[in-house]
Amino acid sequence: EELESENKISSSKFEETTCSALQVDFLQAISQQLLQAQERSSAGAATTLSIGSNGRLTVGTAHGHLLSFHDQTLRWVCDSNGDNGAVTCLSYNHDGTRLLAGFARGLVYQYESIRGLILRKVTLGGELWGTLRVTWAGTSGLALDTGGSVWLIRFSRPLGVRSARVSCLFSGARGEVVAMAARDARILALATLSRVIIVAGGRAAGVRLDGPPDVLPVLEWCELDNRILVSARANIMQWLAVTIIGSSISLRPVQRVELKSTPIWLGWLGG
Repeated sequence: EELESENKISSSKFEETTCSALQVDFLQAISQQLLQAQERSSAGAATTLSIGSNGRLTVGTAHGHLLSFHDQTLRWVCDSNGDNGAVTCLSYNHDGTRLLAGFARGLVYQYESIRGLILRKVTLGGELWGTLRVTWAGTSGLALDTGGSVWLIRFSRPLGVRSARVSCLFSGARGEVVAMAARDARILALATLSRVIIVAGGRAAGVRLDGPPDVLPVLEWCELDNRILVSARANIMQWLAVTIIGSSISLRPVQRVELKSTPIWLGWLGG
């Protein structure tokens, strides 16, 4: 019996250390340069990052600095945004040529990501609310502020002059949005503390969000089937089938599982 229990313990230890779908790599060169920037140029601690295509990675700091790397080599630094507060969120577009940066004082900057040129500066709803998250919906930008409002940023270049037009897609007065995920330029998933909401073509439909109301939810669209939205809060994860026909939007639960821990982010690895 003692031998069997020892074998069980050793096998469980072996499984815990080897049965993982993830491989963790320490980006030593980037880490060292971030520490040097924090010590020598008062960049502040790292607050957010975004990974683009072809080995690109940009890090934002607590003092508004952006440090952009390619294959762990520092390519450019933008340290002129200190008045905007901390960098709170970053997002590359699909081909990695553009970068959106959100700041604690409610601004969003668009960068040309190869050389770090500032292309556009956008103010959302004033400096009352900070920028919580930015992402892309096709060639347009989406921003979520700390007041729970969602903003659409349409970029244009009439007569060669770069411009941006901002419109509010969802007001925090209707229920503060705490998470969002764009399926494409037309369909957006939002989560408040009580509901999951689908916005498409100016229409909206929602379902009740399971889980304790004092835990923030997370959302993500399925990569293999973009009709499926996955939401999670606390230890409950559910799959929702989203159907849009004409002016009708329906959400139907298709699967529900209980987790052993609380996720703070959802993503897909190879589908």
